[in-house]
Amino acid sequence: MGRRYAVAMPYAAPRPRRGAHPREWSRAVLTLLLTALLAGGGILATATPAQACTCQTSDLRKLTKQADVVYTGVVQSSSTTDEGQRQFQVVAQRLFKGDLASARVTVTDAIGAGCGIGEPEEGERWLFLTTTANATGLCSGTRPLKQRDLVKVQRSLGVGERLPAPDPAKAVRTKVEGAAPVDFARLAAPGAAAILLGLLGLAVVGRLNRH
Repeated sequence: MGRRYAVAMPYAAPRPRRGAHPREWSRAVLTLLLTALLAGGGILATATPAQACTCQTSDLRKLTKQADVVYTGVVQSSSTTDEGQRQFQVVAQRLFKGDLASARVTVTDAIGAGCGIGEPEEGERWLFLTTTANATGLCSGTRPLKQRDLVKVQRSLGVGERLPAPDPAKAVRTKVEGAAPVDFARLAAPGAAAILLGLLGLAVVGRLNRH
């Protein structure tokens, strides 16, 4: 008997099931398209602002040289200006470069959108790299304070200067409109009346005792 050889048949893609309704194919195609769109949307949603914003450099050493003022501080609160810019009230703690008129600083996120610094929360410590007008953005290098970034700043600018804590808010006295100061006579009248009544009472008791 002669030898038998197995012949490899070419692979054929499965054909659609006979009798399949066109709607079934449409649903399958739509499912694939929706899956692809959702996957792409998830990638975009997880992108960080740094990926969405194109900056000239991300080198912190270069950014510290470009910045006018460099310091660390604690975020106290945030607000929005009439122009739609985000502002953050910050208490500066350590100054590495530039000058600050006060430890209380109002930082303006002048860029916003994809290049903004985001939404710092109250109590967070941040590294601020700003202009002399206290304006900043993501491309300026402002970011949440991390130990490795602090080490880089100190290597480039030194240990910095510890800023004194700002004075607590002073109490404000409000003058009542139209209220005239009370004179001494009016203040002393109730006491004088009480003394007179006491003397009259003693006189009456004395006369009764005589009789």
